[in-house]
Amino acid sequence: MNVWTGCAAAVSTGICLLFVQPGTASDWDDCLESHSLVDLVDGCTALIEDPDVKSWQRAMALNNRGSARVLQADLAAAEDDYSRAIEIDPHYAKAFFNRGTLRLRQKRQREAIQDFTLALGLDDHMAAARHNRGVALEQIGRLDLALADFDEVLRQDPSMTPAFNNRGVVLRRLGRYTDALADFSAAIAASPSDARAYNNRAKTLLLLGRSEAAEADAGSAAAIWPDYADAYATRGEARRRLGRMSDARDDFERATALDAENAAALDGLAALGRRPN
Repeated sequence: MNVWTGCAAAVSTGICLLFVQPGTASDWDDCLESHSLVDLVDGCTALIEDPDVKSWQRAMALNNRGSARVLQADLAAAEDDYSRAIEIDPHYAKAFFNRGTLRLRQKRQREAIQDFTLALGLDDHMAAARHNRGVALEQIGRLDLALADFDEVLRQDPSMTPAFNNRGVVLRRLGRYTDALADFSAAIAASPSDARAYNNRAKTLLLLGRSEAAEADAGSAAAIWPDYADAYATRGEARRRLGRMSDARDDFERATALDAENAAALDGLAALGRRPN
């Protein structure tokens, strides 16, 4: 599932989710002057409660406060702010997008899809909304629709590089491994520090029987992100297939130390006939 300042994802799928940060200067400078989230919330609250502000300004302040509350991990209050902003301004595409993104983070995919669809109905060129809808569709298994969304995102905005990684995940699930490899390689070329894209390419290489290349890619993912459990699980599987059982065991155990429920690592240890320590 980032304003465009990074990529947060479910490690199990390698899917990348875009998030929005609190507003922009074009929304309302008065609600963005503070670098402190507490001050930002307080400033927006003062504007929301000011009887002299216009309705569109109040909606913007609610949207911005909602995004600040997301960063404070107060998700219930954030959703309420987004909903209030939408009630005031039913044409506020960004508020639908932000609420949808919050709901997607909470695994409420169908509600999120509704919000992203409403945002796109108001602004058909909101690539981030189409991207996140694709993420939600992939998560509920609507691979055909997810693929269509990622295709359109990249047609509209080829610079949205997480869409290459995410489309690759969909293509891999559809069994189109060569196409998936091309997308993961495009994601890596555009963002060489994208650990998920390296790990996703490694997983795809394993499906193609290319264990040595998979080991190298998973190693790159682990070097970029040393706490990425799934990268060690992937490298462990590559090493197991290469007959390097001791190295594979070390990787699987490191993966389970980072994530005790990592299914790939647990399966790898089971294949080696050993439970995690």
